[in-house]
Amino acid sequence: MARPVPVNREVAFGIEELFFSRTDERGIILSGNDVFVRVSSHPREVLQGSPHNIIRHPDMPKAVFRVLWDTIQAGRPVSAYVKNMAADGAFYWVFATVFPIEGGYLSIRLKPSTPLFEKIPEIYRKMLEKEKKESPDSSLKFLQDVLKSVGFESYEKFMTSAIVSEIFSRLKSITGKTGPGSSVSEGVPHELLQMGAQCMQSAEQSTFIFGKLVGFADMDRALAERSAFILRSLQSLDLLAVNMSTAAKRLGAAGVTLVAIANAIQKAAYEFKEDLKKFNESAAQVKASVKTFEFRIGTSQLQIDMTDFYVKEITGNVTSFSAGYLADILVNTKFLLQLAEKSVWNLRDEMQDLKAQLKKISGDVEQLRSTINSLEIIRKTGGIEVAQLNDGKADFQNYFSGMTALVHETRDQLGSFSEIVRRSLQDIEEIRQPLYKISDSVAELQRLNRGAEERTGMVSGMEAPDSSPEAQL
Repeated sequence: MARPVPVNREVAFGIEELFFSRTDERGIILSGNDVFVRVSSHPREVLQGSPHNIIRHPDMPKAVFRVLWDTIQAGRPVSAYVKNMAADGAFYWVFATVFPIEGGYLSIRLKPSTPLFEKIPEIYRKMLEKEKKESPDSSLKFLQDVLKSVGFESYEKFMTSAIVSEIFSRLKSITGKTGPGSSVSEGVPHELLQMGAQCMQSAEQSTFIFGKLVGFADMDRALAERSAFILRSLQSLDLLAVNMSTAAKRLGAAGVTLVAIANAIQKAAYEFKEDLKKFNESAAQVKASVKTFEFRIGTSQLQIDMTDFYVKEITGNVTSFSAGYLADILVNTKFLLQLAEKSVWNLRDEMQDLKAQLKKISGDVEQLRSTINSLEIIRKTGGIEVAQLNDGKADFQNYFSGMTALVHETRDQLGSFSEIVRRSLQDIEEIRQPLYKISDSVAELQRLNRGAEERTGMVSGMEAPDSSPEAQL
């Protein structure tokens, strides 16, 4: 089949709409929902059995697809901004998240709507130029360099930020809007109607959990800021101790006690440095866990919202349910629910890991505060000694004045960080109950899905004889 000629016209679809496609391991399309078919403008019978690149737009860099394939073939989900081409050559942008499933892949797409996306078309244009003049390798390096220049250490960090931002933007835009299937078509199997109610409950609980990401994002920023501040404090403390020791030695016998005090400050600075190493090690673990947690919550939200949207789409728009079509629906919902189930279980494990790491870094912060308190005692002792000086008093008063400001500000910074950690631990506790409710809802949805399979005489996980993907898409 001849590929269409690209035209500069965008396919319209709403931010409230979600769509998915399911493929085999080679990327051959097996199924998808109605929005996917409508937006692509290809007939179902053309989409089914075609390689997924039937909708690939020539403006897409090969390097992006390399990242996608390398990640999903390693068994991990991946997200990316993708420009697709409809059957008539028109284009449409999506934010796609692709999940490995048994026997293939499932890709969920939403309409991008964040400032992150605004930069993507130009970045991709430059990547494409690199590929034409050089190679996909140079194109990929260009992407990595651009991401690092705007604060993303890796593509994984970028896609985590993107999925969270895009879902936040979508949820904000659709609040109060009615989704598909506000009415119910006649002839809808009762299991699907029951699934609709369960999906709504899961979506509400998931949205509550997703809202907690703001607190974790605050903690992630606070970690970077506090680590940088404490390092600067340590450097200032080291310099202050060296200068004080040098000045005290010039005083001869009158400065002996001050030399000892300067040495005590240097010793405390060394302990502070060792404490800081432990804090930074814990901080690195927490930051990595927070990013994993954020991406998992984002993908879980996407899976639950997609299932909810799909069931509403079916129950509200479909007027005829052949055995084959119902079989295709149940296979799709089975895979969507398996993804949601896996995400929920992983979230529960990762939540416990993050909780343990937060408690550890809380202990590291307390150790840093203890060291700072010991410096406060040294500072007070030094102040008393300086008051008895005849020569050089002003210089030493300046040293201890600087030390006072340093100790107090560091103590305040550590205190505010402790409060952020406390709130994050509280958020984890508040997430726990909704997460168990989602787990129960997903289990009930899977039970309903199996019930529908059994009632229609299907073998679990298999299409009926007349409902193969070839017959449905």
